[in-house]
Amino acid sequence: MLSERHIPAEAERFAALGDIATRGLALPELCQHLSAFFKAAFGLSDTVFAIRPQSTQPWKVYPHDEAMVTELGVRLLAPAGGVAPVVCGSRRYLSIGLAVPSPQQAVLLVPEGLDVQSLKPMLGVVTLAVSNGLFSAAVGDQEQLLGQLGRKLRAIQQVSYQINNSYDLKELSASICSIATQALGAQYAGLYLLEGDSLRVVEDLAVFKTKGMSLLKMLQEANNREAAKVMTLGQSGFLQQVVETGKPTMLDLLAQPDGCPEAIREHALASAMAT
Repeated sequence: MLSERHIPAEAERFAALGDIATRGLALPELCQHLSAFFKAAFGLSDTVFAIRPQSTQPWKVYPHDEAMVTELGVRLLAPAGGVAPVVCGSRRYLSIGLAVPSPQQAVLLVPEGLDVQSLKPMLGVVTLAVSNGLFSAAVGDQEQLLGQLGRKLRAIQQVSYQINNSYDLKELSASICSIATQALGAQYAGLYLLEGDSLRVVEDLAVFKTKGMSLLKMLQEANNREAAKVMTLGQSGFLQQVVETGKPTMLDLLAQPDGCPEAIREHALASAMAT
């Protein structure tokens, strides 16, 4: 982190700014260092970056300020290359639009009254640094999505194998639920069979310690469970919506603890998704 001493020479300013821009910092750390730079170089006590992936999404604020995030919402700030006044509660800013790759948007918020011309020589380097930070974040997100997709594809292959090689419903259902919990990192998986206006619990598998627990052990525990339970659609909570609409549904069990059947509620989960 830069010290808060004044940096009088423009050459020193560019050198310090270039050093920050070439460190390969993650976006939050990058914005924090850039804010510290503007404080040291120009004496700006309140410098903020607001960034969002596209115009329909809310702004993310760096350094993070929850009140400012709420205040900014999704409203339009300065366009790329433009300058516009912004009021956030009792604070007044000038928003300077940075020309980052579309559809992403980024603005630099500086205290109102500042001579923006004094910052312009630095904005090209700042824009490049923020653009690189956004690119790195996007690559990280893409790698995470690819990892998730890979796990799901492997799970589908495992389920297909089990379906083609198992002739026992109890064994098959336990296998499917075990594979699902491992692929999703879930604590619980249940398999329900629709019979008229009722749901039969084919499998009810709870896994409270996924690490170190083998698939074989989970199957052995599942095979020792009690016989299946039957409930009416009226007793099935949000599962009834899934049956009627055919669409996946997620439920926040902390906010709506009575929105799911007892077979799920007894596992003390924070949330549940059904499809």
